[in-house]
Amino acid sequence: MTYNIGVAGCGVAGLAAAILLREAGHDIVVYDKMEAPEPVGSGLVLQETGLAVLSYIGLSEAIYTYGNKINRLYGKSRGRAVLDVSYTALHPGAHGLAIHRASLFQVLFDAAQKLDVKFEFGKALHSVNEGEMYFAAGQKSPHFDLVIDACGVRSPLTETKDTVLPFGALWGTLDWTEKYNALDENTLEQRYVSAKKMAGILPIGKMPGSKAQKATFFWSLKHDDYGKWQKAGLTTWKDEVAKLWPESAPFLSQIKDSNQLVMAKYAHHTLKRVYTNNVVHIGDSWHAASPQLGQGANMALLDSLALALAIAKTRDIETALSLFQKTRSYHVRLYQILAHVFTPIYQSDSTVLPYLRDVFVPPIAQVWPFPKLMALMVAGKMGRPFKRLDL
Repeated sequence: MTYNIGVAGCGVAGLAAAILLREAGHDIVVYDKMEAPEPVGSGLVLQETGLAVLSYIGLSEAIYTYGNKINRLYGKSRGRAVLDVSYTALHPGAHGLAIHRASLFQVLFDAAQKLDVKFEFGKALHSVNEGEMYFAAGQKSPHFDLVIDACGVRSPLTETKDTVLPFGALWGTLDWTEKYNALDENTLEQRYVSAKKMAGILPIGKMPGSKAQKATFFWSLKHDDYGKWQKAGLTTWKDEVAKLWPESAPFLSQIKDSNQLVMAKYAHHTLKRVYTNNVVHIGDSWHAASPQLGQGANMALLDSLALALAIAKTRDIETALSLFQKTRSYHVRLYQILAHVFTPIYQSDSTVLPYLRDVFVPPIAQVWPFPKLMALMVAGKMGRPFKRLDL
């Protein structure tokens, strides 16, 4: 049986769902409030979970054309390594793939276009009623058998009140310069001052239309302090970062204007019920969290595959949505709990938690089975999500 399906949101979750469902023969229309197709955000790491979904779709070659392999996560506080996760603890050759959202978006968008997925831009979703999508400008869509809410953390279709986290981050895309660069191109590196300050550099490979290797630079910052940061000026801030992390100098030198850094806010919520009246929420619309474990895009990809498989296995929408929620709920709850636990250890005003981190993590992290457990958590494989998908 095939369905007419409307997708709200042209991000990772929406595009992946559109591709998978279109490949299954369904008629798909994707709506988004942006006037033209373009990504929002900076760098991310595709973990083994997300990479497996992209491989299932047939996009591995395209993704690896852009991305950069990450073999290790490494962070220091007060001169000591307090984060040291090697993917090879999972199996030889294990890795993440760092990539810019623009590159991931381009690969997914191109694939959707090749499948003749229809797109409607400049349509800001307001509500859904009886299978019809209503937009802010007063327009409405045709009737759909199913509406997929992939609008993200601020979806108008969710009634949850986001728990906005006090700490966000400044993000910027810079050149990965080999000159005077002491950093490893296959490592995500971070530096901390307690849990109040964090700097990170992630080598993310290439972006569409460019042959240059890029890096994402990020700096932890309370969003209430963003105005103070702007007022203090770049020089003051760059001096602070350079003092914390002298090796970041080749990247700091590229930042000439505060507009090169975008302030991102984060929120935490999980819907108790993922579907109602043939409307289903996926990705951040269902489960938003801080980026500490780097699972946002990967969880969105898993949601999209699980939804497509559930629809393929059942004979009606209601049963499919129930199966989808059952399939994904455990993994989602597990990682929401983990994100909630780990966020204050790396981003908070706490002095006790980062102190305990700095004292106990270095010795514990070297003792079996913790290296593998940490790698499993980072790779998104705790909870065995693919076994639950019967893959």
